[in-house]
Amino acid sequence: YQRRVRGPNNLCFHFTCEEMSEPEQKTPKKKGTENVDLEAKSSKRAIKKKLDPITTEGASTTQKRKGTPLGSIPQVVENLKAYRRSDPFLSKFHTLLYSKVCKWTIVKTRIGSFSGFKPYPSEKEEESRKKLMNKLLLHWTKLELQELCQLLDIPPTGTKEELVTLISLFLESPEPNRSENDVEPLSESPSRKERVAQVKKRKALEPHKKEPAPKKQKSEFKVKPPKKPRNAYQFFSMQRRKEIQSKDKKKPYNEVQKEISYEWADLSMADRKSFLELAEQDKDRYVMEVDEWVKKEREVKKKQIEKAAAKDIERYDKENSDKNKKKKKQDPDEEEEDQEEESKETKSTKESHQEKNQKSVSHDKK
Repeated sequence: YQRRVRGPNNLCFHFTCEEMSEPEQKTPKKKGTENVDLEAKSSKRAIKKKLDPITTEGASTTQKRKGTPLGSIPQVVENLKAYRRSDPFLSKFHTLLYSKVCKWTIVKTRIGSFSGFKPYPSEKEEESRKKLMNKLLLHWTKLELQELCQLLDIPPTGTKEELVTLISLFLESPEPNRSENDVEPLSESPSRKERVAQVKKRKALEPHKKEPAPKKQKSEFKVKPPKKPRNAYQFFSMQRRKEIQSKDKKKPYNEVQKEISYEWADLSMADRKSFLELAEQDKDRYVMEVDEWVKKEREVKKKQIEKAAAKDIERYDKENSDKNKKKKKQDPDEEEEDQEEESKETKSTKESHQEKNQKSVSHDKK
């Protein structure tokens, strides 16, 4: 008998079991006797087996795959290097070969171990498998079939049906179409350092097309506001931090700040008096600077308004000068026509205003 067992990493182990003699019939047990035949139990376990679904007749009729594995064909190996393991095209090809989905980490090794489909014992089953294979391949697009032909080192020429027949014939018993000497190795992609060096050389040879952008000049109409006044605790912490860091420079900032906060809490009002005076002086300084800043801002706003007005005047003068030049260039007949058109427009506007006034008067009377 043939038995198949699944082990770690989804590997299959095949082994055969010899036919065991039928177990003897159990005699009714008597009280106080334990005549258990262990050999009979082991024979029952041996009879309960799982046969291979392809070779159901036993180990004598096993048929191996005829073709060479794809991993031993040099051109296919070179073509597989161009793909990533996580490429969806490889997972689609794997499901076509094994009718199963596997992890992206094992896709290339599984495809490399493929050496053709196992033949079925009956011809009808074999024909049905081939028809199903062709039907699955016909669902693929022509571009995908051409890509698969390039991967398997098959000439990707002809119609869609011709490509399907070529691929199905190759996959039944894959064999290399070229010798090892004729294989064209893929050009290895350059490393990151080589690419950076190439870019630097190209930039050095090429002339600088773009000039560096000029630095932005500070606008005349911006005035920085004064700094806000400091607190008494801030003056104390500035003074104390310098003393602590001069003794121990490697001390972390958090611990230094903790010490200062504890010292400030323990200080009496007499000791805090000097720092409170410094805070008041800083507050007076802030008030003085704010008054000056407000005056400067007002002056700046006046300058902005004057500048904007001057620009508007210049633009208005240019437009008028252009209109006058155009009028001088025109003929006297054209000037008369323009005057007539303007008079017509004024008359039409006056008539419309009169009609509106009459309507409003009649409405008020009613």
